[in-house]
Amino acid sequence: ELPGGAWAGRWAVTLAQAAVRVLASGRSSVLVVPDYRDQDQLEAALAAHAPAGSVIRTDARQSGPDRYRSFLAGLGDEPRIVVGNRSAVYAPAPRLGLVAMWDEGDPLHAEPLSPYAHARDVALLRSRQQGTALVLLAHSRSTEVERLVAIGYLTSVSPSVNRTPRVIPTTSQTGDEGFARQARIPSGAWRAAKDAVEHGPVLIQVARPGYAPLVACRACRQAARCTVCTGPLGMSTATSTPTCGWCGHLAGDWRCANCGSDELRLVTIGAGRTAEELGRAFPGVQVVLADGERHVQEVDAESRLVVATRGAEPVAAGGYRAILLLDGERMLARESLRVGEDVLRQWSNAAALAAPRAPVMLVGVGGQVARALATWQQARYAREEL
Repeated sequence: ELPGGAWAGRWAVTLAQAAVRVLASGRSSVLVVPDYRDQDQLEAALAAHAPAGSVIRTDARQSGPDRYRSFLAGLGDEPRIVVGNRSAVYAPAPRLGLVAMWDEGDPLHAEPLSPYAHARDVALLRSRQQGTALVLLAHSRSTEVERLVAIGYLTSVSPSVNRTPRVIPTTSQTGDEGFARQARIPSGAWRAAKDAVEHGPVLIQVARPGYAPLVACRACRQAARCTVCTGPLGMSTATSTPTCGWCGHLAGDWRCANCGSDELRLVTIGAGRTAEELGRAFPGVQVVLADGERHVQEVDAESRLVVATRGAEPVAAGGYRAILLLDGERMLARESLRVGEDVLRQWSNAAALAAPRAPVMLVGVGGQVARALATWQQARYAREEL
């Protein structure tokens, strides 16, 4: 908890305190984070620890004049703390003493335009050229950073007080209650959530946003396709018109090309449908939906269920009393060489939001990635991936 009642992650407080110490020595810092959610947390921590007027914000949400004013402020003689997304790694800062990145494995740190520079690589070069300290802070480690540790270029540092979440892998057997089964929650995780929500907020992480990202023919089970571009059809609510996920075409007159039926069934369930089912399963408990369209940065300590997509989890006052990580098999089914590394990072970031000793239920997933999360050995997983 920060002065004034606001809450921020421990990582934000750690980076803020490091930047303030560098500032006290007469040098500047550049702090790089993946997106605006992380930036808001870090700025809240800096507001509580840094001197007034010492922080420079730089990101895409600023207007052109504000961005230029931030650029000019970095050209002055006074040491500053520069905070921003991946482009902030290039920001000018007088007498630079620290370059730090939070969650360097997040794909948002990679520039999608040519020459496709990754903020981590730029930070490594800038740190070497300007003789600054470099800090790469994360709950989970990328294989690139683990390689740099293995060759001795970077040094691995662990927290002095190791507060690891209590991760409990569960079986894939769903609960006996009808609503629990529809919400894809095993019996053990269901009981944990039911007990925890009486004492505070409970987080449920899901893989997909929306209501039903994919639908299919109810009669023959063939995937429903757009008649314009053959893209997959989905639904934003239970009664909405099916919409193409590629071109946005409204398929109000859709009929199955295989059997001619016009009835649809849900194939994949998104955050919206999960929130709907949980609302029925927990009558009288508020359900909060946090995803790319619904921006929720923070929730208080009142009893509620928070359904969030990956990376959109809000911070809870005092931490979540329980966390359920759903859709693990679906997340790991993505075709990518980095799928295990990415999913472990997303799970770790969510698990770190738990209150001390609160259960983190990993639903229906086993194997190497699940073991790495349960034992909180992300660095070892990255080492084995190499």
